[in-house]
Amino acid sequence: MLDLEASQIMASLRSNGWTVTGKLGRDQSDIFAPGGQLHHLQDAIVKTMKEAMTRVPAK
Repeated sequence: MLDLEASQIMASLRSNGWTVTGKLGRDQSDIFAPGGQLHHLQDAIVKTMKEAMTRVPAK
């Protein structure tokens, strides 16, 4: 089962067109706020989540 925070991040990104909002930056400041401990990973995290959530399943 996914962690609640991971689920919230995915839902926020998906519903906002894969754009980091100010609310997401405040709620998950370690990742998405400038100067956050993991901010340098923001683009890679968004890209990976987008690819995983929009991938067409193989038949």
